[in-house]
Amino acid sequence: MPARRIGLSLALATALVGAGSVTGCGGEDDRPPMAGEHDGSGGDASDTGGGSAVGGDGTGMAGGGTGPTGAGGAGEAGAPGAAGAAGAPGPVCGNDIVENGEDCDGSEFAAGIDCPRFGFDDGEIGCHDDCTADTTSCSGTESCYDGHDNDGDGLVDCGDGEDCSDACSDPCGDVPVLADPGSVYGTTSGSVDETDASCGSDGGPELIYELTATTTGQLDVELSTSQNLSVSARTTCDDAGTELACSFERLNVAVTQGDTLYLVVEGFGSGDAGSFTLEAASRAGQVCGDGFLDPGEGCEDENTESGDGCDSNCQLESTETEPNDTVAAAETVSAGDSSYAEISPLGDVDVFEIAVAAAPSTLRVNTYNVGIGMCGLGMMDSFIDILDQNGTTVLTSDDDSGDGYCARAVVFALQEGTYYVRVSASPLAPDDLSTFPYRLGVSLDVCGNGTVAAGEECDDGNLDSGDGCSGFCRVE
Repeated sequence: MPARRIGLSLALATALVGAGSVTGCGGEDDRPPMAGEHDGSGGDASDTGGGSAVGGDGTGMAGGGTGPTGAGGAGEAGAPGAAGAAGAPGPVCGNDIVENGEDCDGSEFAAGIDCPRFGFDDGEIGCHDDCTADTTSCSGTESCYDGHDNDGDGLVDCGDGEDCSDACSDPCGDVPVLADPGSVYGTTSGSVDETDASCGSDGGPELIYELTATTTGQLDVELSTSQNLSVSARTTCDDAGTELACSFERLNVAVTQGDTLYLVVEGFGSGDAGSFTLEAASRAGQVCGDGFLDPGEGCEDENTESGDGCDSNCQLESTETEPNDTVAAAETVSAGDSSYAEISPLGDVDVFEIAVAAAPSTLRVNTYNVGIGMCGLGMMDSFIDILDQNGTTVLTSDDDSGDGYCARAVVFALQEGTYYVRVSASPLAPDDLSTFPYRLGVSLDVCGNGTVAAGEECDDGNLDSGDGCSGFCRVE
C-alpha cells in the first residue's frame, strides 16, 4: 500500500474595533459588587460608567444586593462615554489607488496580478471598470507537464485534450526535461497508463521526466502528493525492466555524471491520479555524517562520533542478538534504557521482555529513529505489539502514534510479572519502509505514586477506589 500522509493548514484572524471598557471597584476583593456576596454587608457603589463603542451616556454599575444581614449599596450614574472611533472607509474604485479587495484600479495593479496569475503564459493584463482584472489580452500555449492552465481555457495538462492529445497519448514520445537540481509541479490526471512501476498495484496514469545527472554520487528524488502516486527511476523510458528503484515518497540511486534517468510518476492503481510536486538533485555520495542515509550506511546521525547508537562509520551500534524473533529468544530490556536494533531483512521481527516489579504499573513503549528523522520523514514505518505474560495474547498494538510513522504503545494497570514487546514493520508499509534501524524506548510508572503518567487518567497518590480515582488510575 502507498505511504500515508496527513496534512493540516489553519489560518486564524481576529479583529476588535471601537470597544469601550467598564471599570469600578466594590466589595472587599476590589471586584464589581455582586448581590448578597458577603454575609452582613452589601457591596459598594460603582464609581465609573463605561463608554460604548459609539459614544453616548455611560451606565453606572448596579449597587450590591442585599446580603443575609446587610443592605446593598446604591449605584451611581456613569459619566458620558467617549465617542467610538469612526470605521475605515471601504475601497473606492476609480481613484487610481489599489485598495483592499481590488485587483487593480486604473493603471495600478495589486502585487502578483498578471497573466500567469490567471493561468496564462504571457500577455498584458488589463483592468475592468469595476477594478477586477481583465485577461482578454492574455495568451499562452498549453504546456502538458507543468500542472498549469497555460492558455487559460480552464483545462490543465493532459486534461486539455485539444492541445495535449499527442503528448499525453505516449508518455515516452516527447519526454519533458527535469533539471538537476530541479523541481516540477504536475498532474497525472488525463494521462494514459502505458507502463507499471514495481511498487504499484495494477498501475495508473503516468507522467515521465528525463533527468541527466550533473554530479557523480547519489540522486535524491522526492515526491510530494496527497494522491496515491509512486515515483520510480529507470534507465530506459519505455522499459520497466530497467527500473532501479521505486517508492511512494523518496528515492536514492547511485549515478555518474552524465547518466540519463527517467523518473516515472504513476498512480498506484488504475483509478489513482492527481497533482504532485517532484524534486530531484544529485550530490556526492557515501559521506558518513552528511545527513543523507546512503546505501551501505546502517544509520546516519550527522556526525562521525561513536557511542550514540551510530558509529563513526555510520553503522548501527546494535544491542540486540539475533535471532530474537520469538518469546523464547527474547532480549531483556529495562525501563529507562535505550536499546538499538534493526528490522532487517524484510519480515524480520524483534521480541523483547521486560519485568514489571510493582503493581499496578503503566508500561509505555516507543520506537525512535537513529540519527536523522526517519520517522517524521516517512523513511521507516514500525509497529509495536505488547504481549501478556504468556507471550501469546496481544494486550495492545500501535502503528503511527509516535513521531511520524513510528509507533507508541501504552498498557496500564499491569500486575507484577514479565511481559513481552514485539517490534516489526507496519503491515501497511511498502518494502522500502519495511527495513530500518531503530531505538527502543521503554518506561514504567506505578499507579498511586501521585504522578499522572501517559496511559493514566489520574493518580491521586493512593490505590483506594471511591475517591474519584480508582486503584488502576482511572477516573471514577
